[in-house]
Amino acid sequence: MASNQEIFLGWEKDNTLERNADSPTIVKKFFSSDSPKTSLWNGFTNEDEFTPRYYLYLNNENELSTNLTSISPTSIPFTPLPLLFLRDVEKNESKKKWNNYCEKIKQKIESNELEKLVPALQKTYKAQQKLSSTEIASLFKKILESPLPNTHLFYFKENDDVFLGASPELLFTIQNESLFIPAIAGTRPRGEDLLEDEKLAHELQNSKKEQDEHHFVVEFIVKTLKEQGLNPQYKPKPELLFLKTLQHLYTPIRAQIPPSIKAKKILNALHPTPAMAGVPQDKAIKFITEEESFERGLYASPMGFIFPNGNARFIVGIRSMLIKNNEIHLFAGAGFVKDSDPDEEWNEIERKIQTLESFLKK
Repeated sequence: MASNQEIFLGWEKDNTLERNADSPTIVKKFFSSDSPKTSLWNGFTNEDEFTPRYYLYLNNENELSTNLTSISPTSIPFTPLPLLFLRDVEKNESKKKWNNYCEKIKQKIESNELEKLVPALQKTYKAQQKLSSTEIASLFKKILESPLPNTHLFYFKENDDVFLGASPELLFTIQNESLFIPAIAGTRPRGEDLLEDEKLAHELQNSKKEQDEHHFVVEFIVKTLKEQGLNPQYKPKPELLFLKTLQHLYTPIRAQIPPSIKAKKILNALHPTPAMAGVPQDKAIKFITEEESFERGLYASPMGFIFPNGNARFIVGIRSMLIKNNEIHLFAGAGFVKDSDPDEEWNEIERKIQTLESFLKK
């Protein structure tokens, strides 16, 4: 595991476990409240709270790790085995379908029904037979051992299905009544060398389209926190967040939170942010659930820990994959605003999916 990334979540649901008063509760919810509507996500339950069979939290800063009654990593069945060769690649979204989808988004934006939307794509790989638990463990071990800076790794098993990934999106943390929310939106690829990397960073920082996309997210978070009676603190100019293959605009937002405001209230107010759905929130969710060609389920959805002392930590399940029977479904999205180019957004999503695809290769 690279030193600058963390294992954030690793759990398996077991309804026979009794809740320990000192243990955190796992909380997850689907992208939309009416899921699942298709068989894709029928292995998972929506808006669930439970005590996990096992969980693990490690990072190089040891943030929050002292609050966990951590089970030894050796008890987690991540066994190093050769990765199963996959074949029969099936691309669910053609470029033509994508362009048609983007045209509908553009019409909604031009008619002022939407200001921003975050469309997503699904890509499916098929294996010759159902993936075994050891093969899935091998895949996740490969992700653990990869250099993925500023990512939050997760592995969630319910029934026979597994949802896992390496998300750059931390939704929020609460630590000793201090709330932290990283606003992330606006993207460029990383450069082949330092000079190109700096050039792309300069483009990102000076792109009106990317700045507008980022502003929607910051504005939504700040407004939401003020509606909760909080006083958010943040800098007016975004910073840069560097990932392995991408760089993003990033604004840290902080606020003091009284004990009367619980983590679930913050979660329900924030999800989904404009970085996951769009603006306005209700119309964006409705458009996505009606127009997108697949059901999002846990993709772009929050999952995390709530501790008995009120501390909490939630990530968002993006840059992710669902393993179901003999299929691996990859998911990624991109922000679409008034000045967006469908080809550029397509390329951005392809770069995100390529990171996931790299783990499926020997």
